[in-house]
Amino acid sequence: MELEVKTVKSSAEEIIFKNCYLKDINPIKLTLIVPNGSSIPYEVRIHNNTTLFYVSAGDITFQHEKAQYTIHEGQCFLAVPGSQTTLHNVKYTFFKWLALEFSGDFQKNFAALFTEPVLDVPKSIFSEIINTCLNSEQPENLGYFLSGQLFRLYYDLSARQTNYRYFVKKAKNYIDSNYMENISIEDISKMLNMDRHYISRIFKNEVGLSMKAYMLKVRLEKAAELLKDNYTVYQAVQAVGYSDISNFSHKFKQMFGVSPKDYSNKRSVAHTSVQKKPVIEKTIDNYNWSPKDWRS
Repeated sequence: MELEVKTVKSSAEEIIFKNCYLKDINPIKLTLIVPNGSSIPYEVRIHNNTTLFYVSAGDITFQHEKAQYTIHEGQCFLAVPGSQTTLHNVKYTFFKWLALEFSGDFQKNFAALFTEPVLDVPKSIFSEIINTCLNSEQPENLGYFLSGQLFRLYYDLSARQTNYRYFVKKAKNYIDSNYMENISIEDISKMLNMDRHYISRIFKNEVGLSMKAYMLKVRLEKAAELLKDNYTVYQAVQAVGYSDISNFSHKFKQMFGVSPKDYSNKRSVAHTSVQKKPVIEKTIDNYNWSPKDWRS
């Protein structure tokens, strides 16, 4: 395997890997950025390969396609083939980051793990990458080392996603079972022993709704079921743990298109308007026919 190392603008070091020929994850280039005080943007145009960016110190803002994000220390994001990314350091702060470009059949598997643009990742993996690449006594083997570290990162992120689903499922079950109580996001985070911002973020990514919006949806749906069972609006509101009737009515109308009162009235009218039609029992005597007519 050939290796090429060069310094870029005295603030970055590039390590280019040649002829690794690894099928699944094949490292192509590692760029280590330690800026010398400038805030010149770093623009990347990726045509064929995936690039993983990691911030090891400071904060960075980046423009990815049409959206803008901020990456903090210990976080990373993935730029997929064909996308364009521009990074800027946050003014007056020291920052350090790396960009690892790789190819291979496993690119799509990696991209599938990034359900969010920015992910928290194990600092230990990237600390080892930086230290090994800068101080390795076997530079010709760095490509294989990086491939192994990327697989290690993939395993960590996929295991974490499994945990995401477990905790999100527990949060949903808790809401489904306790919607009639005065529960809060803080209560759920304490029950799970997790940071409220963290569980809120993974819940929204997995469910598609914030915990607050999901809780409201459950309460409104349960209230609608009670209204179908001839509960009054007041009784239904109390039963689902809602304290503000006016706000409840507003949210109910947004979801169902009618107010709770109109919804209840429509159900009542629909129920009473369905009357059984009298059954006319017809016997042979009701018909005017004779055996002769039958034969004809």
